[in-house]
Amino acid sequence: MKRFSLLLTITLPLFFFPKTVSAQQNWDAIWLFGYEIPSGDSLLYHTKFDFHYNPVKITAADVAFVNFDNANAGICNQDGELQFVTDKCDVSNWNGWPPIQGGENMANDKYDSLYCSTGGGLGQQSVLALPWPDSANQYILFYYGFGSVPIANALKPVKLYWARIDMRLNNGQGAVVEKHNILVQDTLANGYLQAVRHANGRDWWVMTPEAGSNCYYTIKLSPTGPHLMFKQCAGQTWLMDKDWIGQAVFSPNGNTYARMNWHYDLHVFDFDRCSGLLSNARTADFPDDVPYNTGGVAISANSRFLYATTTTRLWQLDLERPDLDASKILIDTYDGQPFPDYGVFYLSYLAPDNKIYIAGTSSHRHLHVINSPDSAGLACDFAQHGVPIPTFNYVSLPNYPFFRLGASASPCDSMSGVGIEPKEQARGFVVYPNPASGAVEIAFDQAASSGCRMEVFSMMGQLIGSQNVPEGTVTVNLPLDNYPNGYYFLRVIDAGLKNPGQIITIIR
Repeated sequence: MKRFSLLLTITLPLFFFPKTVSAQQNWDAIWLFGYEIPSGDSLLYHTKFDFHYNPVKITAADVAFVNFDNANAGICNQDGELQFVTDKCDVSNWNGWPPIQGGENMANDKYDSLYCSTGGGLGQQSVLALPWPDSANQYILFYYGFGSVPIANALKPVKLYWARIDMRLNNGQGAVVEKHNILVQDTLANGYLQAVRHANGRDWWVMTPEAGSNCYYTIKLSPTGPHLMFKQCAGQTWLMDKDWIGQAVFSPNGNTYARMNWHYDLHVFDFDRCSGLLSNARTADFPDDVPYNTGGVAISANSRFLYATTTTRLWQLDLERPDLDASKILIDTYDGQPFPDYGVFYLSYLAPDNKIYIAGTSSHRHLHVINSPDSAGLACDFAQHGVPIPTFNYVSLPNYPFFRLGASASPCDSMSGVGIEPKEQARGFVVYPNPASGAVEIAFDQAASSGCRMEVFSMMGQLIGSQNVPEGTVTVNLPLDNYPNGYYFLRVIDAGLKNPGQIITIIR
């Protein structure tokens, strides 16, 4: 059953992290990763990184029936309080099972369902959570649906979905109010789902590469929702059967987009936060003298130094150098530590403490860490196995964008041009749940004006019910006990509404 809710702007007090993230945007203050095996062994649950503390506080956490062995995403509110996590199978609170209302069965496609029946969701960087613009209580989840693609002889993303989560429902436990909305339907590259803040400081750009091409789908998320803007083709073509086991990232200043994997090495573009366009494609190659089959990438907080992982080696590149490839510096080579400390170099993320944490492949009980990634060469202070963790991890780290990027210092006309909506947010309302049985909740994205009124019509146009809405109301309950099963048209009379009517389906 789909549920719908409102877009409501709420101003919350700022939360100050000690010497770590700024008080501006703390959506990535909590990291959860690891997996669950029902053996009773506490080492087989999850690890929690809490960046409210300096140094980061690391503890074990049991997130029941959630397996971050591939897909991993979550988000906090602006106070840094964890709202939900997902392994692309379900959307859950921090304690896992049961999922939040509507958060079950997020795996909408056959192969996702198969993977979810045996473990976590399919694909690294295959799910991403963002705050819904201009709403402190709502979030959006982007996630792939996988299918079998014979030409690639592999499972590939064949849809990009989105879902909306409203955390003010169910006494703050939240609900997935709509899901499985198709945004892109095409064969997509495995993973590489990432986002960056728009130059206006409010909206987001979301990017996903097309498989078997050099093209990228660009989505803009604004207060009116996600919109597919265009498909841009730039740089080298990546073949469909060789675009896997990699990572994508935007630089913290939003001006660079990088994509890395073991077949095609490193590809870097300039990115325009106003238009969403890529330009100035350049590459860097890595030696094949030792086998590697994973490729990760992260960029330092000062947006100058890029770090690339090639399974057993860590490299630093200088994004300010004209010849990117010539700037490569080998930082370290994997020291061969045996299990359970085993874990070569793969997924890499810049954390709120401005360190870069690196997860390995297979199961491991440590992370590698770059302590000073803003420094050139060996001064970056890389520590293999530098962060012991209390539980096992398998590959995964949460797929977060860089949240602490604001509006451009020299902004474009960010409310016009390529795919930009008008500056004034259109007013509206949503109905939840729908279909419904006993009652529906009407939620306005702005408080009701004086004289606001709801009217219910049959599909033949006959007025069969009405209700006044007090001025200042943001939600109102409409009982449906006296309405037979069927379809009804709900009209709200209020000044400035964008969507003055919606269909309600009553099923008992």
